[in-house]
Amino acid sequence: MLSYRLLSHFRFTHPNLFSPMFGLITVAWCLSISSAAESIQVQSRLSPKTISLEQSAILKITLFGETQLSKISPPELPAVDSDMWQALSISYLGSSNQYQFSNGKIPVVMTWSYSLKPKKIGIITIPTFKIEYNNEILSTKLHKLQINSSSFNENGVNSYENPFYGGIQQIEANVDRTNPYLNQQVTYTFRYFYTARLPNPDSPDYIAPSFSHFSQKRLNPDSNQTKTINGQQFRMEEIKVALFPLKTGRVIIEPAKLRFPISPGLTDNAPPPELITNSVGLDIQSLPTVGKPVNFNNIIGQYEIRASLDKKSVQLNEAVILTVEVFGYGNFETHPKLQLPVMKQFITHAPEIQYKSEIRQEKIYGNRVYKYVLVPVQLGVTSVPSISYSHFDPMSEQYNEISTAELSLKVLPKSIDVRDIGTSVDITVNTQIKKKMNLIYTASKFFFILLMICGVYFSVKWLQDYKNDKREKQVKTDPLQNAIQAIRRTETFGDLSTIIYNYVGETNDKSAIGWNPEMVKQHLVNRSIPVRLVSALIDILRQCDLEQFAVTDRQATIEHIRIQTQQLLTQIDQHK
Repeated sequence: MLSYRLLSHFRFTHPNLFSPMFGLITVAWCLSISSAAESIQVQSRLSPKTISLEQSAILKITLFGETQLSKISPPELPAVDSDMWQALSISYLGSSNQYQFSNGKIPVVMTWSYSLKPKKIGIITIPTFKIEYNNEILSTKLHKLQINSSSFNENGVNSYENPFYGGIQQIEANVDRTNPYLNQQVTYTFRYFYTARLPNPDSPDYIAPSFSHFSQKRLNPDSNQTKTINGQQFRMEEIKVALFPLKTGRVIIEPAKLRFPISPGLTDNAPPPELITNSVGLDIQSLPTVGKPVNFNNIIGQYEIRASLDKKSVQLNEAVILTVEVFGYGNFETHPKLQLPVMKQFITHAPEIQYKSEIRQEKIYGNRVYKYVLVPVQLGVTSVPSISYSHFDPMSEQYNEISTAELSLKVLPKSIDVRDIGTSVDITVNTQIKKKMNLIYTASKFFFILLMICGVYFSVKWLQDYKNDKREKQVKTDPLQNAIQAIRRTETFGDLSTIIYNYVGETNDKSAIGWNPEMVKQHLVNRSIPVRLVSALIDILRQCDLEQFAVTDRQATIEHIRIQTQQLLTQIDQHK
């Protein structure tokens, strides 16, 4: 049942939704000569048409045509005893309009927006809303709203249109392959499309799927992308994840979500929208049995291997370093340790393992290095045998066995380099002198490093003081002059709107992050700025939002708006 408070809101609040500019236009119309009867139409749009119990839909009612301002009335809600009130809670979000005064009439487009929050599942019929115009009743069409019990449906509630700014927000998720082999890389891509940024300092919250049954690694997304969808240009942000399946069979990646924060200055009754992608299904293939090597260790990818010794000849019992490097594309985290062939001619110590990875062309590229300490125990020419490495290449769908080349090593007898026992005393003295010289050198080196550190410290401190002084001077400059200088340099509508927000924020000693035109209007009205200046400035902000993606002569349009903005800010600044 609709409460008395909500009925009062729709009855008495709607007529006051018109801006002060509408009032001025109405007075001007009253002084002009009335003309012939006008044509007017009403339309309604429900988006989305399928939601869950915890989500909301937006109903937009639009009135358009040539009409006189005094004849426009807010929509009349369905009767209180309608079944709709038992199934839905309705919250009024506000209205928006576009107009141009001409000869006592205006081509008008006015929109009222409502948030519909379901109370139960099922199909709900949205009855007609009525608008009275010129003693005639205009009605909207009926709508059907599907309510599901879960937070996800296969139709995907993946788009949202802001009722005030007209900005479309849309998401999608997909993979580059749906039938990969076990442990083969699959690239999962989440994309966020939008035509305008929502007026909120906080970014939408991306809620990723759990990616169970996968090993995962985040990839670097491409930046500053645009995409045209159905003839409309969108900005696009991507999140890419490299997935490596850990089990075979059918695997479902659950939907990803994008949750928007509550915008400041809007109603608290409407919950923030939450977009949901479709789930993504994959059929993970088992590795083929034909051609599988005997020593295969479930290594999948594309790899190479090489080996080297740090010396070509050593003395008996003198250590030599064997370096084996495995590199290529794949999931190194699942690789077992490298197995060396049996080498009785060496004492082999446990290896030191180094691993690093990077992203190359949206693939995980790894490099694993094994360093073994080998101590030869036999004289003569010996060798490190070839080291084999078997893996399955999912691109060619074949097993490959790669190996290193055989490495030769010459082992010499151990010799004593003492020429004369009588020189042992001289050797001891020379050793002591060398120790003292090393000590003096170390002290001098330490003093030099300390001197360098002091020099760097005082240089950095001087630079910070210089920047702080410069910043303090900039803070003390006049906000109006800052704004005018910035306006002359700007070349985009987005930068121009940011300059206006910053100027209003500086004059109010507040941060302008997350502001929208309504908040700017509130601040200027509180400062007793004339209504005509406030309305003109708000019109510029809204035009900047619209022009960002409009196909127009941008250079001519922005030049005109820059001049108009400088004049308005100068007049507003005179009233502070």
